[in-house]
Amino acid sequence: MVTIKQIQKEMGFRVCIPCLNKRYHVHLTEDDCRWAGFYPQMCYQCHMLTDDIIIGFNWMGKLKLLFKS
Repeated sequence: MVTIKQIQKEMGFRVCIPCLNKRYHVHLTEDDCRWAGFYPQMCYQCHMLTDDIIIGFNWMGKLKLLFKS
């Protein structure tokens, strides 16, 4: 299972949903994740300003990441 600590260690502390989907080959939506805030922040991977920076996952997001490595 991929955890938020593992993601932060591998990809950085501010990662957007599209970068995470690309890295782990999952289809996470905005409903599957908890965000850092509603104001734009820079993603450490794609270096774009976005407002969907991930800080955690809801139960459906955790299920989607359960068997991903």
